[in-house]
Amino acid sequence: MPRKQLILSRELPYHCVNRVQNKQFYPKKYFEKIWLIYQTALSSVSSRHEVKVHLFLLMRNHYHLLMTTPMGNLAEIMREFQSEVSLKVRTLTGREEYKFSSRYKWSLINEPRFFAQTYKYIVQNPVEAKICQQVEQYKYSSFSFQLGHSSSTFSTPIFERQNEAIWELLSDDLIERKAWANSV
Repeated sequence: MPRKQLILSRELPYHCVNRVQNKQFYPKKYFEKIWLIYQTALSSVSSRHEVKVHLFLLMRNHYHLLMTTPMGNLAEIMREFQSEVSLKVRTLTGREEYKFSSRYKWSLINEPRFFAQTYKYIVQNPVEAKICQQVEQYKYSSFSFQLGHSSSTFSTPIFERQNEAIWELLSDDLIERKAWANSV
């Protein structure tokens, strides 16, 4: 089946996601270091390509990235990001199977309701997986870091309100947004 044609945008956000090969889980003993690898790679491509990261979340076998690409170069950004992550994770673990299973999947978000649903879906991912009970309890999330609930750091700047129309359904108040994100 042919892959869908990439729609390039400089203004609208993308939701990108990818899984580790064969849905394998990253080893727990390396997960803190893997979190830092993802952050370093994200920070690197963000500064090189002026990426506006809105939300990032790392699960044990996949990631979610919500971002805007002002240079309109999503394919280049993702190729660099995933290559750097794969190489460093394989070097850390000494295992080949922790590369990505395929090309990343993306969706271009062109309406406020879709953006809000996507944002909530991402932050609720660890709650749905029964890893935690509240979105702010999951420390491998930029949202948890923004709320001050994460013991981990997050080195990439988070950009909000890059496109007012898209963000209109999300509260500027992080406490209100947390309550909304935790609601069913």
